[in-house]
Amino acid sequence: MRLKFIHGLQVSAIGATLYCAQLPLVAAESLTEVPVISTWQIKAKPRICVKPSIRPICTMNTDIIWKGSVNADICLLSSQTQMHIKCWTNVQAGNILQEINSDIEITYWIAHFGEDAVLAKTTVRIVNVPQRQIRRRRRHIWSLL
Repeated sequence: MRLKFIHGLQVSAIGATLYCAQLPLVAAESLTEVPVISTWQIKAKPRICVKPSIRPICTMNTDIIWKGSVNADICLLSSQTQMHIKCWTNVQAGNILQEINSDIEITYWIAHFGEDAVLAKTTVRIVNVPQRQIRRRRRHIWSLL
């Protein structure tokens, strides 16, 4: 019985045949070009607006940053307006500094120009912080002793 070496191991002819039978076969005809699936991401920095409860609205600037895997005509939209905030032509990424004046959360999303399908979205939350209650501590003369 002759022994063969496969990947540094000593195996018999039967073992080598069984080992090779487990390898996947790939025919050249089965390799076809797969269409590229585009992926999109959007984020806002900062994502939370903190306001004291005595103020009626939250005011801040947030940086909206988006990117994709392919060049496209992209528009940025918001839950606060019916119109596009901004559109870009034949780009893969973009950003815009957006001023926020709101008392409710705002959702931003990107879509292809002229289409309604949402590619990616993010939300800027508004958080109310209650006003601190200042309580004076009473000091008794006997606490100093």
